[in-house]
Amino acid sequence: MASELYGKDDNGVTYGYTDLVESWYCGMVGEDYSSRALTRSSDRLPAISGIARLIHKQINSPYLAGLWLQDIAYGLGWQHKDPATLPPKSCHTWPSWSWVSHDFQVRWPRKNRETALITLESYGLGLETSDPFGHVSSGWLKVLGKLVELQVHYNPDAKGPADGKLMIPNDTKNWGYVYQDSKEPL
Repeated sequence: MASELYGKDDNGVTYGYTDLVESWYCGMVGEDYSSRALTRSSDRLPAISGIARLIHKQINSPYLAGLWLQDIAYGLGWQHKDPATLPPKSCHTWPSWSWVSHDFQVRWPRKNRETALITLESYGLGLETSDPFGHVSSGWLKVLGKLVELQVHYNPDAKGPADGKLMIPNDTKNWGYVYQDSKEPL
């Protein structure tokens, strides 16, 4: 992995932007870092900030709470590696759209080289310090794209961490989970 951060593999072949971003998401974060249990979950971004800085030097993309702006559509595609064992959302104030907001191992599908189906129109990030790779207190994204109708199947008696499931009408597949900030009915 260290050679990948400097833009070349062990044979001196230069990595491109897509290779570095995929290495960040699928290798570094997905397969290794997100599976680690830090003593303080609030250190998730600061602990990986040195590597993020190295990648930033290679790809020159703004960094948004663990995601790269130039490839935000792919970055937002993270998912829990084992949805059957969903732990509760982290108590830290990370933006919910970032993988760092959850204390579980994440993964990304292999990068599809096709055009993204969403566009990031604007964003905001609240930093706790002047370090763009460190602690984040808040964040928002305004994303444009096509929508799919989803139904929320709320379960007020849920025993697990999720309060409900996201389902496409007339489909039995579970497309995601709902985590509410309060227990008020949806």
